[in-house]
Order: sequence, then C-alpha cells, then structure tokens
Amino acid sequence: MNKVFNKSLQEKYYFTHLENGLPVFVIPKKGINEKVALISVKYGSTDNRWGDTTVPNGIAHFLEHQQFKKEQGDILTLFARYGASCNASTSYQTTTYHFSCTDHFDDNLDILLKTVFSTYFNAEGIAKEKAIIEQELRMYQDMPHFRVYDNLMKNIYHKHPARIPIGGTVETVRTITENLLRRCYQTFYHPSNMVAVICADMEPNRAIETLKNRITKILPVDMDKTFDASKDITRLLPEEPADVKNHSSTEKMPVSTPYLLIGYKDTHSGMNGIPFLKQNIITDILLELIFGKSSRLYSKLYEEKLIDDRFGCGYIAYQTFGFVLISAETEKPDVLHSIILNELKKLSQQKLCKKQQMEFLKRKMLGKFIWTFNSPMAIAALFAGYYFNNIISFLDGSQVYDTPNLIRKISADDIQERFSKILDERYQSISLINPL
Repeated sequence: MNKVFNKSLQEKYYFTHLENGLPVFVIPKKGINEKVALISVKYGSTDNRWGDTTVPNGIAHFLEHQQFKKEQGDILTLFARYGASCNASTSYQTTTYHFSCTDHFDDNLDILLKTVFSTYFNAEGIAKEKAIIEQELRMYQDMPHFRVYDNLMKNIYHKHPARIPIGGTVETVRTITENLLRRCYQTFYHPSNMVAVICADMEPNRAIETLKNRITKILPVDMDKTFDASKDITRLLPEEPADVKNHSSTEKMPVSTPYLLIGYKDTHSGMNGIPFLKQNIITDILLELIFGKSSRLYSKLYEEKLIDDRFGCGYIAYQTFGFVLISAETEKPDVLHSIILNELKKLSQQKLCKKQQMEFLKRKMLGKFIWTFNSPMAIAALFAGYYFNNIISFLDGSQVYDTPNLIRKISADDIQERFSKILDERYQSISLINPL
C-alpha cells in the first residue's frame, strides 16, 4: 500500500490494487464521525457501443436500478437496518454506489459490495422495473427544468449520445432484455473497471483488509472468466461535428415564468489527466469572472430585475464532450440573452481581468478545493472523479494535492485564451420554455 502526504494541507491518503484488479483509495479523517464508502464503475449513459455490441439508450441507468434488486428483496432495506444513508447515480460517464454511516461500517460495506458485485435478474423483476422507469421518464417530461435541458442537449449535439437523456426514452427502455443487462454487467462491472474509496476515521490497513476479506466472499467465482481484465473496453462514439445542430428552440409549458438555458458547445474537449483538470479550473475561473455574483454583469442584470438568485452558470466537462450552461428564470428572456451577448462582445475586445481580480478568483477557487476535505462524501467523489479522468496516477498519486499549485499557476493569458474558445457565439444555442 502506498501513502501520499501533503504537508501544507495536512492531508494524506493511501492507495493500492487488490488482486482482482480493484483500485482502492483510503482517506483517514481523524475525529470525524461520518464514515463513507463509494464504488464507482466507469460505465455511463454514453457507453452504448463497444466492440461489435450496441445496446439501448438508458441501459446503464436501468442496470443501476436493477442492482438494488436481489433474491431476498430490495437491498435498500438492509442499509436502513444498519442506519446507513445510501444512494446511487448514473452520469454520462460513470455509475456510482455509496453509503454514509456512523456505526456498523463493516455491515454496510458488506451490503455495498453485494449491491455491486452480485446480480439477480428475473423476467418479473425486469418487467416491474421497466414500468417504474417508464413512469419516471414520463414524469421528467412534465418537468420544465428537465425539458429545457433536454431540448438544449438536442440543440447542441448532432450525434453524440449525450443528446439522449441519461435514463433513455420510454421506447428504448422497453427494448431492454435480461440478456442485454447481463452483457453490460459482465463487460463493465469488473473490479478493474471500477474504483473504491473509503473515507473514515479508520486505520488504513484495517480498511484495506476488511475490504479484501469481504469482497473475496462476495465476488462471483467466475468473475475473472467473464471479462478480460488485461484489455481496455473499446468504447465507440459517432463522429460529432464541431457546430451546434440548432441555435435555438422554444416550447410552451404550464410555467409562471419563462425558463432560459444558454449553452456553449466546447469544441476543445477530448482531454484527460492534468490538461483536463487545468482546462476545468481555467473555465471555472473565467465563468466566475464574467457571471459570478461579484461580477459587473451579474450586478447589472440583478439591478434591472432580469435575474434573481436562481441565476446560475457552470461548466460540465467529460473526456469526450463538454459545454457551458447559463440558466435563468426571467420575465424577459430575449432582453437577458441580448445583454449577455453584448457584454461578451465587449469583453472580447479588452483585457479580461486585472492582477487583483485574478488573485481574488484564484483564492476563491483554492478555498473551494480545501473545503472539500471537510466532507467525507465530497472527498470520496473527488477521488473517484480524479481517478477516472486520469488526474490521479497510480504510479504517483501526488496529483490530487498538486491542485492548489495548479490553481496558483493559472495566468490572465490562460483565461483570455480560454474565453476566445469556449464562449464563441458560433457554438452557442438557447433553449427556452415559455408559459402557455
């Protein structure tokens, strides 16, 4: 087991590989009662094609639901018995299972491992799950916040599977079969395609040994025979044009206030590792500079009552795609959109930020990063995300704690260059929901 310690942050973590290929991180947090364990699978909604296999949209999300169904019943009741708060989620890139507790950590870890490393498929259970997910998908279609986002993704992307909702559609869910679920499970749910993170007031060697012993009892005997751990999964994606498919869409729904989303397609994605992290940091600083609550634009929009506290802006980035998202509920979406466009045009003709501004924004970013280490769940999510984006190297895990140095090295020129690439009007699209 390897150890990484950072003197300035006074933080440390341990990492190793189990014999079955599972990478494990243990982050000891002295004096914190909350204990967290997380297992994340590198399998998300965009992984619909690999090798010679194509599966229906939404199957990763369906499999996540199915993993909680075991022969003895719904596994959520077992977590409740031992006082754990548990959840799971499917994103574009990963499926993650986790729990937090204060007591009975070993018992809850057993349940988490059973959730991930065992399956129970039967026709009746799959039929019931289809009905539940179909109802969920129909419910989302009646939610303005979902619809406006769904419409924007379809505007931005021509072919990339990110344009399809993570849960799929009613039509695609109906085509999911037991054989397809098994194929997806056997392909992606191998320990070598996962990462486990434990964050707790626990001695690291004990945490690793507990995980080893319990996973050995649960892991199917033939697991290694169903997946060749020595080969990467060849994920296939369609070739995505650089431009957006549609520059705007408008829909009417029973809402009291128009809902506006402005999206900018990132045409410079496809990175991983430290370059991926650096681009994320630069973009976050840029958006805080232009749209943050301390910015001139935010003050102007707020004073003119074009936005309220629900206004937001963020950068969503994955290894194969990314986009900036600006959201607002406003009575005058056209006016708001116009002012934002005019402000960006002005900014493109001048120097974006002074030295004092830059230092303030970097200190704010540093504060956010350091705050993460106060929350065991946030720590676990950070490590899983860093691992799958190749920011953490198992040969040298020090990159996690190099993030503050990376933030300090960001320059005004980095921000200026990123601005010209990510907020280009040619790659912008808007999605609007108007009242009926």
